[in-house]
Amino acid sequence: VKNLGSLSLYAGNVCTDINTAVHFLTNGDYYWGGLILAFTLLPMIISGIVVFRFIINQDVSVWGKCFALLLVIIVAPFIPFGTLLWVTIDGIRGIVHGDDDEMTTAEFAGVVKLLEALGQSFPQALIQCFIASQNIQAGVNVGLWLWASIALSLIGFSFTVATSDFFDWNKSEDNKVSNITRITWFVFGLLAFTSRILVASVISMALKPLWFVPISTLFASAIVVWTIKRYCPCNVCGPLNDGHRNKTGIFTVPLMWLITTSYNAFTMSALVVSTMNLGQAIGGYFLDVPLPIAVTALTISSVSWATNVVFATVPKFERTRNDWLGITDNGSVLY
Repeated sequence: VKNLGSLSLYAGNVCTDINTAVHFLTNGDYYWGGLILAFTLLPMIISGIVVFRFIINQDVSVWGKCFALLLVIIVAPFIPFGTLLWVTIDGIRGIVHGDDDEMTTAEFAGVVKLLEALGQSFPQALIQCFIASQNIQAGVNVGLWLWASIALSLIGFSFTVATSDFFDWNKSEDNKVSNITRITWFVFGLLAFTSRILVASVISMALKPLWFVPISTLFASAIVVWTIKRYCPCNVCGPLNDGHRNKTGIFTVPLMWLITTSYNAFTMSALVVSTMNLGQAIGGYFLDVPLPIAVTALTISSVSWATNVVFATVPKFERTRNDWLGITDNGSVLY
């Protein structure tokens, strides 16, 4: 079900994003059309690079590697969809490829899904919500195709993060993240992601030249939280234990920053970002923006903030909170 959902959402995301890009390009809006198209192609390009790196590390001749490069360039647009389709079919048939010494199809599919979420769904949701908000403020009708693309980007990103095996790294085989926990992450993560994108869009209506300020502020706060937990020696800050301190790779750390900025609404660290987002929503209410949109942003942000408080402080929800990136027994967590 998880793989089938990922495959369907990826296909829907690509189709709606390409349709949106074509709409802007054919109407002469090359800036937004080009930007949307670029973020649609980005995960495909990166997936091709990952595949090529895997090939060149094999015992293959120079000519074989050149041929592999040419082949990857030709089929790059189909690599993510083909991988997800392959792993979905294998999941239905109960087949697992690879062994402990190489990346399995399922593991590569997990990488593809994260690339799609961070390289396509996240920026597409932000860009397209910004476009929609500017059109609403200008009195221009927002087409159904744009709303569909935004909805799929929001849902696709939330589904990918909630179902990613990345969050099982600190779990034993007997203590994997439960389906109920993942459903909880999806629902309330989607609520948090929607609220943060919506608040950024509301404020961008009044601060058009500074449209990047809201989301950049949240991103900066996520970096500050990580830095404090990484280096502060006091117990109050919930410093990282040795296992988390070692997770400082070029991929892992920026991934944590992005997820905390956009999605995490379950831990005490995330409460900092949720509080800042709520403050921005309150400020947006008093700006010169359409009142229904400002009220909607404030309402969703308030609910998201309240749920974050519950997850971070109420013992009954400790399992859901502690599964997030594997909080250890001493309360230490990357985010």
